[in-house]
Amino acid sequence: MARKKPASKRKYGKKASEKVERAMHEMKRGKLKSGRSGKKVTSREQAIAIGLSQARRAGGKVPPPPAHATKKSPAQLDREIADALSWSRGRSHATMAAKPTVDANLFAIEIDPSEFDASRKLPDGATWRDDLGHLAEAELSRGRTYRRPQGAGYRVIEWAGYRAAVGRLLDWLEATAGVTRYAEIFE
Repeated sequence: MARKKPASKRKYGKKASEKVERAMHEMKRGKLKSGRSGKKVTSREQAIAIGLSQARRAGGKVPPPPAHATKKSPAQLDREIADALSWSRGRSHATMAAKPTVDANLFAIEIDPSEFDASRKLPDGATWRDDLGHLAEAELSRGRTYRRPQGAGYRVIEWAGYRAAVGRLLDWLEATAGVTRYAEIFE
């Protein structure tokens, strides 16, 4: 004989159950449509997610959606990037590690000093790390042989912005004269 959980211990309320049941019924009849695209829903998991979302909007007892399911507006992302960058400016690598919201990626750069313009501004979110030049040289000396420019210099760029926006840095590296090679440093 199965025992029912007390009402206070339940994760989902009655409204959630009703909304999910309704969404499943509509899916089976071919009437349930996806939000933006308007395509017919055929996945059981998607029908459940739609039902839970409807219950959430209706004020039912439903846990919050998983973090990866929440979408942020471009304005929210811009604010978060600006906050992260304003926090990281002027701080050392050791103190930046104390703030877990920003992941720093390091890129090893090989520079031909005869062509490189050192006054060229880095993209927002990137900073030079002159104290890690030895890491850049070690990273770029691995692998296949390569004819290095005479008097090549090695520097490290730290990307403290969002990982998805690292393309701005890579575009900058491709467009900059004097950058002969670059690679991401994996610690």
